[in-house]
Amino acid sequence: SKVVDYALSKEDVDPSKLALYGISLGGYFSLRVAANDSRIRALISNSPVTDIYKYMSAFAGEAISFPEDITLETVDLVPSEHLSKAQKLQLINIMFKFGRHSMFKAFERMKDFVVGDSIKSIQIPFLAMVSEGEGEEALSQAKEASDSVSGKSTMRIFTREEGADSHCQVTNLPLSNSVLLDWLDEVFGA
Repeated sequence: SKVVDYALSKEDVDPSKLALYGISLGGYFSLRVAANDSRIRALISNSPVTDIYKYMSAFAGEAISFPEDITLETVDLVPSEHLSKAQKLQLINIMFKFGRHSMFKAFERMKDFVVGDSIKSIQIPFLAMVSEGEGEEALSQAKEASDSVSGKSTMRIFTREEGADSHCQVTNLPLSNSVLLDWLDEVFGA
């Protein structure tokens, strides 16, 4: 990948310690990159996403089962008792990210984003980070990813008691970062 090419072009980058960290939807793309680029030496996905459609459908809740499609033009017309302002912004973001002007078409496009069997070609150390508050689908996909890679895998589930049960542990980033950096120290023998 171009990003790996760029990183390795820097004199202060040690190719034997090149790690990739994918956060949020980057949890999907990091798996894809690591499956296809042998120059990466360690992988962290927070949260690992093996199937974007299933993952995002779980987050969308009842919005995905609306009888009528929601478009960029109509999203603001949906009453707030059905979709909060935050949910509306999230839908707009999703439509733009997936290059579609309607919710149904964006979710249909997501069906193309599945890691599949390529995950088995990941032979490097892998840290799967997920929070219990992210829901059953996120926990299930994190376990699937952790169990499917060919390299040594570590799964870390963050909890409410730790104050880190939100998506990507945004409610306790010091803990999340500490776990990630300690794991890298173990992997690379720092």
